[in-house]
Amino acid sequence: MEFNLIKVCNEINFKKGELDSLKYQLSNLPIYQRIKELENEIAEHEKKMQVEEKQIITFILEKNLKEIEHTGMIYKIKDTSRPSVEVEDIKLVPSEFIRIKEEVDKNSILKMYKETGILIPGTNVVQIPKYKLDIKYKK
Repeated sequence: MEFNLIKVCNEINFKKGELDSLKYQLSNLPIYQRIKELENEIAEHEKKMQVEEKQIITFILEKNLKEIEHTGMIYKIKDTSRPSVEVEDIKLVPSEFIRIKEEVDKNSILKMYKETGILIPGTNVVQIPKYKLDIKYKK
């Protein structure tokens, strides 16, 4: 079997060098500077959007609302959280739910819990709230 790792690494480094050279050549051009400004502005707006979404989700949850209407838009939240297994004491978990590397098989425990309702000793099923904002135009 032939290994080409060094060859591939050299090609990557060559391409990176060429890319850096082109960026340097363009860096003094007004259009390149405008591209960088726009990338920074977009990143800032995306951060603001995340903060706004979190505030809306918090408001809807605190007011115990299903949706809110504001400036012609309808804001709803979707609960996207899923149940997961939290291991409280690995020593109490039956061996068939322990993986070889001494790791609890949380998927099997969760599957059994969903199918039977039986909680495996040493574990607890928890569901951490997770929401997604759904925005639609008002009809």
